[in-house]
Amino acid sequence: MTGRNPVDRGKRGSKFHVLSDAQGLPLALSVSGANVHDSPALLPLVLGRVL
Repeated sequence: MTGRNPVDRGKRGSKFHVLSDAQGLPLALSVSGANVHDSPALLPLVLGRVL
């Protein structure tokens, strides 16, 4: 027994979403829950809005 399945949904924690330029300079940053899909974070980052 190795514990819970690591790919289980409903994980606790958070994710950082970072939009950067070609040189790696961060332009926008937001934080969301670990169990939230990444796609809703894209448009607010591009528009410069806070989630």
